[in-house]
Amino acid sequence: LERTGQTDRAQDILSVLTESDSLANNLRARCSIVEGRLARRRGHLREAEVAFRLACTQAQSGGDLEQLCWAQLRLIKVLFEASEPDRAGDIQDELRRNVARLGSPSVSVAYHVFSAETEAKRGDMTESRHHSDLAESLLSRSPNVWLRGLLDIQYSCFHYLAGSYTDA
Repeated sequence: LERTGQTDRAQDILSVLTESDSLANNLRARCSIVEGRLARRRGHLREAEVAFRLACTQAQSGGDLEQLCWAQLRLIKVLFEASEPDRAGDIQDELRRNVARLGSPSVSVAYHVFSAETEAKRGDMTESRHHSDLAESLLSRSPNVWLRGLLDIQYSCFHYLAGSYTDA
């Protein structure tokens, strides 16, 4: 519901779910990730950061490495959007290790797409292109339409910044 723009319905369901005492920590982490995405969509970056940090804690408590990776990816993105990239350093190092440990193609592609975006925002187009190419390689072996779309947007931005408007 959150991804299709039905934010009020998503928030209503989250409110019911998070009040439950029987909800496992890994599911609480998923709820916190959605809450963070909703806050980010509303432009409330501090609220989003708090929700993503909570999701990290919940995922760790629940032993859910995949949810931890998704929460860390979102947290880093919010920190960059809030113009606080220096606060993301430790999380980036931990995320890189967690992604390698998890070995999930989808999480690995997302990591490289988000890293490509991050490096482009830092102005390191060579590193941005490297991450994009790694994501491309992984997608050729493990297709994912949503991640393919994110990578295509990344490539379009990359070409635009390089002045290749036709390629963009």
